[in-house]
Amino acid sequence: MSTILKYAEHSGRLTNVAHVVRFTTGAISRHERGLPNDENYVRAKEEIVESYCRVLASFVNPPELDSEELKELVDRATIVAEPSRNLIYNLCFVMLVTQIEIFIEHLIDVILEAEPRRLKDLAGERNLTVAELVDLQAYDAVMKRLREKVSKDVINSSAHDMFVKHLGKRFGLFRKEGELVLERPQASRKKQWGIADIEG
Repeated sequence: MSTILKYAEHSGRLTNVAHVVRFTTGAISRHERGLPNDENYVRAKEEIVESYCRVLASFVNPPELDSEELKELVDRATIVAEPSRNLIYNLCFVMLVTQIEIFIEHLIDVILEAEPRRLKDLAGERNLTVAELVDLQAYDAVMKRLREKVSKDVINSSAHDMFVKHLGKRFGLFRKEGELVLERPQASRKKQWGIADIEG
């Protein structure tokens, strides 16, 4: 049950990132479409152009002014839709990567908690120091720390190594070409974990 709750919680967080993108980009689009037609904005833009014309008229040889081009420049300076969208995409991408890393950490924790003997080959030489063992005291705390060390090893690797080398080869979560393993192969002695195990 706790596995399902963890999975649902992180799926919900990833969905929230999608909601943030849709909500904010939708608001930017409405602003982009609506502001040029707003009476107050149109009036203010006309006043800017008129004021600029008055300033230029005070020159001895005033340069020619293209009022339509000036209005476009005012729009570009006021309605910063594209840079705003790029900022939202960048921020949400960081949020998405963070949530995926958290999900993978919990995924590894669930697998190793169910099959603690796999720590023998997955943890490798990442032993705990005497000081850590004394501080942790309980067996459960020691095992939790070892699982954390394995998770950190996976998360700190490159994206390719994370999915292909660790989650794919070491944990057996992917077949060739990154296909998810949905069922445990009956012929294999070594237990393979798939999405069905994570959800159930």
